[in-house]
Amino acid sequence: MVSGLLYSTIYQRVSSELSYALTMMHQRSVSSRSLHLNIWSNATQLNDITLLMHMHTSIDNNNTFYTDVNGLHLMRRRYEQNIPLEANIYPMASEAMIEDARVRLTVIAGQPTGVTSSTSGSLDLMLDRRLIGDDGKGVGFGEASESYPSELKYRIIVEKRQSYSNEFTLYHSSTVQRSLDELIYPADLFIALQQRNGISLPRASLFQPLPCNIQLVNLRYISQNLVIVILRRLPYSCDVVSNLEDCSTDSDLITAFFQSLGGRVFEMNLTGTSQGAEIKPVDIAQCLSTPLEICSFGVQLSG
Repeated sequence: MVSGLLYSTIYQRVSSELSYALTMMHQRSVSSRSLHLNIWSNATQLNDITLLMHMHTSIDNNNTFYTDVNGLHLMRRRYEQNIPLEANIYPMASEAMIEDARVRLTVIAGQPTGVTSSTSGSLDLMLDRRLIGDDGKGVGFGEASESYPSELKYRIIVEKRQSYSNEFTLYHSSTVQRSLDELIYPADLFIALQQRNGISLPRASLFQPLPCNIQLVNLRYISQNLVIVILRRLPYSCDVVSNLEDCSTDSDLITAFFQSLGGRVFEMNLTGTSQGAEIKPVDIAQCLSTPLEICSFGVQLSG
């Protein structure tokens, strides 16, 4: 066990093929809202085996669980007792969730896998698999026989419910979305060995902040003075209590973001090959009114 001011981590070696680390962050940020789980799997010396992680809670989910559709929204699934376990496993692109009237438990992953909920209050996640022959379920011999040591990254988030809805489709909460972005798109760290005279350290961000429900999909140069900015509006679930203190949905932040770029703004297609009419920064928020719709803009930089 390692414990400090920033975080505490428990390391456990289950066997020569499996070990894990469970980390809790202590600082006040989105990272402290979840448990960080890293699993190291090495099934290279095993044959005809499937490794699963079984998580058991007191949540009464009534054999119902949710998996995400390419990270966009959650779709309801149900464990059917009259068919085998393997027929109840659904693809988990990045998230699985169970809930009842009190609590929602979400597991987000840094890699796609399979998941099911075999008993009430449980989640079963596939970790690793190694076969020595064709299993007759679509996995050929060559692909199924190859296995390499891997590191699997998960985050476990528990949230309190404030309302209940039995919808077939749900959205992420703001906490889950921020944690998912942090897991899939980690920040790149750069270390300066020494500070040179006359050179100031760079800021944490080069741009004005966007609302927390507006995702910056891409920002890149397509010519010397033309930048393409691709944004998407994220819908959040209102069924859980949000614990984020720095989450603002003020649309004026969108205006300030484009004004800080210091150029004329145009509508543009996603590839940046076709430029449309000029648009004022104050009107851009109206283009992002539809949830999950991707909008693209071109910024003609001055100078």
